[in-house]
Formats: sequence, structure tokens, C-alpha cells
Amino acid sequence: MTGTAPGVSAGGSSSPARSRLPSAWRQGQAVQRRRPTEHSPLVNHEAKEGGDRKKSKGLGRRRRSRENPIRGDEMNRIVVLIVAAGLLSAACSCSGSQQPPPAAAAAGGTASSTAAPAKAALVPQPIQGCVPVCNTPGLTQPGKIPERPYKTQWFFGGQMVITPSEPWSIHEDSTGEFSLMPDAAPDNDVLFWEDVYPIEHDERVPGVPLTVKGLLAWLRTTPRLDVSAPRPGTIGRSLPATVVDVTIAKGAKNEDPACPTRTCVDFLGYPQWDLNFGISEPQIQRFYLSNVTYGGRKHLFIAVIYPNDPRDMNKFLPNAEKLIATVQVPATPG
Repeated sequence: MTGTAPGVSAGGSSSPARSRLPSAWRQGQAVQRRRPTEHSPLVNHEAKEGGDRKKSKGLGRRRRSRENPIRGDEMNRIVVLIVAAGLLSAACSCSGSQQPPPAAAAAGGTASSTAAPAKAALVPQPIQGCVPVCNTPGLTQPGKIPERPYKTQWFFGGQMVITPSEPWSIHEDSTGEFSLMPDAAPDNDVLFWEDVYPIEHDERVPGVPLTVKGLLAWLRTTPRLDVSAPRPGTIGRSLPATVVDVTIAKGAKNEDPACPTRTCVDFLGYPQWDLNFGISEPQIQRFYLSNVTYGGRKHLFIAVIYPNDPRDMNKFLPNAEKLIATVQVPATPG
């Protein structure tokens, strides 16, 4: 990895079911450099390299670094050693209060790669309203998880619960994203985010509220994307969502010379990680946009159904929708 990647604490298997570092194309063409925001305290770590990256077939999941990506298989896996365990128990303050880190980190150790016990995972605990930007940046790649409740170790303040009824593999549980795929349909992802924002030319688009109405209005007006008519949906049992399908607009210009197809468009950024998210033609992404409130603050909660091959959408939908319906988070609608 070029330089350092401050602010990342990682745990879990060094050889997940599929090597999927967060900004990499599925072909493993690039790996991003992460950076915490100015609101996030650093966690010292040492990054090591080695092993063989697994290159998967298909169009490529679209995430790209904003600066100096590492090409090919230069970075194969990240193993993080916590140098100052005390920093893990000192998550940043937000308006004078502090957000506790995941349970394992709070105990002074690295985050475990195993699913949380069923009893502990059933009820998410309240979190601060400043999450995710005030969380200590962290990431783990648990890989395969059992068919029982799993409680996130980093995403949504370490308090989101899913209950898979079939085998799934988690390739990222971080403060910026929770992403996984069913073992029965590899290369098809379900992603979860908080407070992602629109970008153009690698810069945040000013004046777009981080609400369903705000992001949806921008998505439907940018000439780079085609967005379907909104329809109602839900995340979990109680969070109303607006559902739209996103594809690349006809005539849109390619925005990345490393694009594996004719056209790639970057259109979203993350509140903690210095990387972009986008889409490659002819992919389709189904967005579930939900306004939520926790800790007295409003946030934008998003789930994305993302088949690598758009022809797999209908086949993959039942797996994805069933998982999204199990989501529990310590938030209310609004």
C-alpha cells in the first residue's frame, strides 16, 4: 500500500471467501487508500501484504479511490495490529459525549471475526446521533457467517442486526459500509450505507440535503444516470423506504480509464472513507432510501441490491429482499 492508511482497525479472517477490499473492482484492479475524516480519532496500525488476490468474473463492482489507487494485486489483504488499545476505548466525543466502540474493542482487544451470539445480537442498543462520523474508523472481513443473528462490529455503531436464513459471506463490516453476498449467488451484493452524498468530478455536490427527498431529487436530475419511478418499500419491519433502480444514462461519458466496460460513472461519496462509489454499464442497482433518526439526529439509511450481472436481478431479488427484511437498527423513521 502506498503510504499509510490512518484510522483503520481491521479484524477477521485474512482470507475471506472472496478477496473484496472495499474500493476494488471485482477483478482486483485497484485498492483505495482510506482516510478518516477530521472528526475521527486515529487508531495506530501496521499493514502487511501477501497472498494471492482472487479475481472474480463479471463486470466489476464499482468502487474507486479518489487518489493514487494501487493497481493489480499489490495489496492482497489487510491485517491490522492494534498498537494502542486505549485509543479503541476512546471513540471521539460528539457534543461532549462519547460513542463506545464495538464490544470487542471496548474490552481492549481487536474486533472478533465471528458472528455475535444470538442472544446478544437480537436487540440493538442505542447509539449517539453523531454516528457514523464520530466513530473510530474500523473494518473487518468475517467471511462466511452462520444462519443465525449477526450483529455488526463496526457498521451503524456496531448495533445493526441481520438474521440470515441461508449462508451469506460478509466482505465488509466497517464504519462506512456493511456488504455481503449469498453463497448461493456469488457476485451479487447487498450493501448498507449511512449518509452517503452525491459527487461530480470527485467532489461533493453542494446543497443536496442528506435526506430521501434531497438525494432522490439529485439522482433523478443528473444527466449521467437513469432512475426509475419511486415506489414504496421497507428496510426491516419498521423503516419506510423509497425504492428506485439506478442505471447509467444513454450517452453518459466514461469517468474512469480503468473501467471494465464502455462507461463507468462515479456518483456517491462516503462520510468517512476517501473513495467513490459508482456503476459500470450495463449494471443496475436497486436503492432503498430511508430517513431515520437516532440520538436526536436525522440520517439517511440506504440498502442497495447490486447484482454484478443485471440479468441476475430477478433471480437474486428473493435472497436480497429476504435479508433486508430482517434488518434491525436502533433508529426510528423520520
